[in-house]
Amino acid sequence: MSLENLIIVSIMTFILVRLSWVISERNVGVIWNGFGAAQNVLNKSSDAPMAYRILMPLLLWKIPNQYKLIFYFIFNWLLTFAMLSTSFLFFGLNVTLFLALLIPITIRYDYWDWIPELGGVIACMSGNLPVAIIWSILSALSRETSLALPIVWMASGFEVKYSMILALIVGVFRYGVFRWQGNKKKYCETIMLDRNGKELKEWINGILAPIYDL
Repeated sequence: MSLENLIIVSIMTFILVRLSWVISERNVGVIWNGFGAAQNVLNKSSDAPMAYRILMPLLLWKIPNQYKLIFYFIFNWLLTFAMLSTSFLFFGLNVTLFLALLIPITIRYDYWDWIPELGGVIACMSGNLPVAIIWSILSALSRETSLALPIVWMASGFEVKYSMILALIVGVFRYGVFRWQGNKKKYCETIMLDRNGKELKEWINGILAPIYDL
């Protein structure tokens, strides 16, 4: 990647991380998502599914409490930068810019785990096996949807035998996470289409409210 492209991706990353903070700063620290869940994940008192999203808590594990939030956003920036760089390297500037413009629409709460999830999807769509393996591991430590990455690989038209490798890797890491945390009760339903639909409607109405008042 050239210096110019590196600067472009860095600026895009900064804007996304800044937007995420502006949108979600009021719920940073809430114990069931994002930064606020890290300590409970580490001491194994968090409920599912957040209990099984361990990548960021492990990164923050040894950092003193007074610096944890700072490093949380540093790691957030690094993950976002890596995800956008992967997109840029394999799909170019236009696709990456379009992706970066879509992402803020999905941000409402403080979460970090969507970044490795999206990075895994991008990597599997690229067809580059080493990169897909790296992102699959990061995704497996971050979200249960990582189990779908081998399907993404096959759906993108790549060899089935390599999807089996990805499935084995993701399965081993997800099993390891489950064994470490143990069986946890859920604090929310697995399929949240109904709830998400209602929240989306409320969000849209909130945005349109000033227009209705004109």
